[in-house]
Amino acid sequence: VIPSGATSGQNGNLNLVGTSQGNAGVVDNNNWARAVATARAALTAFKAATPSGSVAPGTTITYTISGANTGGSAAYGYPVTVDGTSQTGILIEDVIPNGLQVQVVLPGDQNANQPTITGSAGAGTIRYLYNTGSGWVSIPQNSNLSFTGDGTTKIGMLIEGSGAFFPQGAQYTFSF
Repeated sequence: VIPSGATSGQNGNLNLVGTSQGNAGVVDNNNWARAVATARAALTAFKAATPSGSVAPGTTITYTISGANTGGSAAYGYPVTVDGTSQTGILIEDVIPNGLQVQVVLPGDQNANQPTITGSAGAGTIRYLYNTGSGWVSIPQNSNLSFTGDGTTKIGMLIEGSGAFFPQGAQYTFSF
């Protein structure tokens, strides 16, 4: 933990010690890391897939991108053009690999049993988007959106807000 009185740019060094699970006599104690204090916002992003590893064709995979503002202040939104109109927020996006088929069912969609796209954010409002190369488009409610990735097509979640709206410690999750 960086002390609360640290100023932006100060750093601390730590040594991580690793012990082999297979042989407790094998110890690696020369793993230095440096943590740098910042007064600015710092958003993290982690991506996971369920199931992980190899899957058979036709298997459903759920991807989840999650993170938090771990910096020293609230994060500002940036301009993002959606449906031809400028919006402000934090865009979480992922490129769909070539050949991967995405089927989208929104939360609260009356025509669906279970949503295939979900998200949450510690501040702001959420809008689900996709981009096939012509710009970001909102995913309409009660739509039956399905597309196949080509390595450039994207899916995203815009956390909408203005000014310094995403506070220190706020978290987000986006799954599709």
